[in-house]
Amino acid sequence: MADKDLWTDDHTVACDRCGGNHDVSKLVLDEDEGIFLCPMCQSESISCGCGDESQVED
Repeated sequence: MADKDLWTDDHTVACDRCGGNHDVSKLVLDEDEGIFLCPMCQSESISCGCGDESQVED
């Protein structure tokens, strides 16, 4: 029963780059950096900003 506390009900986890919560099945390990990246961070190779409102575009 204690194991249930390790997961949220929707099985989301935070992307290590942007901090945004994404479905655990969509995160991919970046072997170069040793971190898990969400689909947006994987495709952009930079933070997508979905978990960080401080990103400002010029």
